[in-house]
Amino acid sequence: MEDLLEICSVNYHINNNTFVGIRFEGEKFYVHFPLGFRLENARKDIQLLISVLKRFSYTYEAEVSEVNPFEKRKEFPFLAYQHIILDYINRGYYYERETNYKQSQTGNINWKKTIKNINPVIYNGRLGYMEFFVKNVDFSKETEITLIHEYCVYESIKWLGWLYNVPLPKKPRVEFNKKLFLSRIDEKIKNTFSDTTKKLLLAMKDVLKSLNDDGNAIHNSCFGTDRFEYVWEKMIDQVYGIKEKQRYFPNTYWKIKGSTQKDNSPLEPDTIMIKGKDVFILDSKYYKYGVSARIGHLPDTSSISKQITYGEYVAENNLSEGEIFNAFILPYNCKGDIFPQEDDLYVIGTATSSWKSSQKKYENVIGILVDTKDVMKHIQRDTIKMDKLAKAIMAEF
Repeated sequence: MEDLLEICSVNYHINNNTFVGIRFEGEKFYVHFPLGFRLENARKDIQLLISVLKRFSYTYEAEVSEVNPFEKRKEFPFLAYQHIILDYINRGYYYERETNYKQSQTGNINWKKTIKNINPVIYNGRLGYMEFFVKNVDFSKETEITLIHEYCVYESIKWLGWLYNVPLPKKPRVEFNKKLFLSRIDEKIKNTFSDTTKKLLLAMKDVLKSLNDDGNAIHNSCFGTDRFEYVWEKMIDQVYGIKEKQRYFPNTYWKIKGSTQKDNSPLEPDTIMIKGKDVFILDSKYYKYGVSARIGHLPDTSSISKQITYGEYVAENNLSEGEIFNAFILPYNCKGDIFPQEDDLYVIGTATSSWKSSQKKYENVIGILVDTKDVMKHIQRDTIKMDKLAKAIMAEF
């Protein structure tokens, strides 16, 4: 394939296109990265993007009711192709394993068979065995599944081998027959008890299902999401947040005359960060300001008001023994042209309201840019990053 950078781009949401992931159009792949991503090593960058999408691909289907960020439109089974390639790199072609036992002085001993079939000898006053029954695994049994696997490996590497720098293997020895292939795989899955083998078979099945009856790949499919804001929210929460944050959710109620109290759904802050006695309420905003520097790409009045409400709730319910702080977290490229920095974190300013005095710290919402690529590379709770963020926010007061 040509220079991988030629198929890569950062999606700046032009014409309401927000897709992040990999599109398969015609005979080519195109890779679209999230706002603020810094392209450096195309192959490693694509693999990083895949790992992030793979990590969160099933999370949001359960959490988002009306809008599913991983839309079911001609979805390309990227993970299945990937699984087949990586399995092939590590283990080669699939062969049936036929297990039998033989007598030997070395090997993986089956003590039950040994004790039952071999007489022990006495040596230095102790019973022992000169030979044992050991497990012997023969991998040479070639079956229809082997031939189908050859086909799936060839197909997978033909389309995705460029990503792992894997040369195209020999052409498969079997003619494509989608119905027959799927039938044989289904039969094998029913009689397979190895999780490793079953995962491989399921991946093969997904690859075959993605092909037309003539064996050609289905065009205009994709692997990714139009709603990367959910991914951004989850990444920030995993780096900075606590797991149990329900106590910080403001609730409202209706008291209907002649009826019992009706609870409304609570407001749910994205992330609660705790440092010492202080509470930091973080709202992850996958907005364009970090790549545009346009005021219209910052959180609006509704978002600012909601953050102040969160702070009031924490204060009124004595949920913090220390100070209460508010912040928006937006993506950016710390080495880009808009906000070139030596740091992966940059404070852009403060949002306030006209109906509050802004005397209380939580009545001020600090705007902070965080490097997109750095977040994607380190999606785990990080006390060093938490300390750094806390100091940046507190420095504004």
